[in-house]
Amino acid sequence: MFKKILVPLDGSPPSEAVLPVAIDLAQHYGGEIQLVIISLIPTLYHAIDENVLRMDMDSCRVYIDKAVEVVRTAKIPVSSHVGEGAPAVARALLRRAEEWGADAIVMSSHGHGSVERLILGSVAERVAHSARIPVMLVHS
Repeated sequence: MFKKILVPLDGSPPSEAVLPVAIDLAQHYGGEIQLVIISLIPTLYHAIDENVLRMDMDSCRVYIDKAVEVVRTAKIPVSSHVGEGAPAVARALLRRAEEWGADAIVMSSHGHGSVERLILGSVAERVAHSARIPVMLVHS
């Protein structure tokens, strides 16, 4: 059922808290996990200063490689993807899920208050609302 589980991470402890849930699902269904992080440096920066974008992408890769090791220790097949997508992070995550052929998305809901959500928006809400596959939101 859930053979390909996409797990978006953002560098925060709440996003990492979903790893045990995703690992349990992958173990139960004999699945694999793909960890994804989307660079928050807008694509516009690429035209302004390519070094800024490269530094951000490099830090994303270092971060995601550490998360890959966490999943690997559970003996789950794991891959990773670092993408660009600011300011449309939800859209970038959904595009990645489709490209990879994900069966499910497991992600954190940071639980921001209504005022903060109104100002910042919620990536998790956008993903859950727009996804064509099951989305499991884990409240941190």
